[in-house]
Amino acid sequence: MAHFLVGSVELTVVNVQMQSTTSAGESNSKNHQSGEDKGQHLCPSFQETLKGEKELVVLGDFGSSPQSTEFDILRKEKLCALVPSTQFTNISTRCPQGTLCLDNIWISRSLKKIYSGHCMVVREGLTNPWIPDNWSWGGMASDHCPVVAEFYADLSSKEMNRPAMAVVDRGDTMPKHER
Repeated sequence: MAHFLVGSVELTVVNVQMQSTTSAGESNSKNHQSGEDKGQHLCPSFQETLKGEKELVVLGDFGSSPQSTEFDILRKEKLCALVPSTQFTNISTRCPQGTLCLDNIWISRSLKKIYSGHCMVVREGLTNPWIPDNWSWGGMASDHCPVVAEFYADLSSKEMNRPAMAVVDRGDTMPKHER
């Protein structure tokens, strides 16, 4: 969790990474038909963390479609997903158009007022000639595409002269060997 002051908006950003409920080769419908639930859920303590925050952005790898019932916690907190489930966010050299919507940006109702309505998934320039791709080169830097959303912020000249401020709260969720 990080807190930013952007213009007059005090923004709280939460980055999540959840395991995918499906692998790249499986379809969502296959998992739902079998009744299996392989994905991680947002824990109740996560909902408690969100409660006091007004201008909230929750972003990252959610591991499944924004329509999934495991994100009812986010909908209950009046957050909405910016990337529709029909827009794929994964990528590979064999399937550059993607097959799943795993990554997203969820925003609070108050941020919808300054959201421009422009959100996109970047698919160009994600390979590098030095990255292996099976038995050749030119592989993908990641199997996740960057997701970008645009917001309007009123930055007066008085606020531009003020030093930028960011506070990161890592809590005790990170094991010591990862710090």
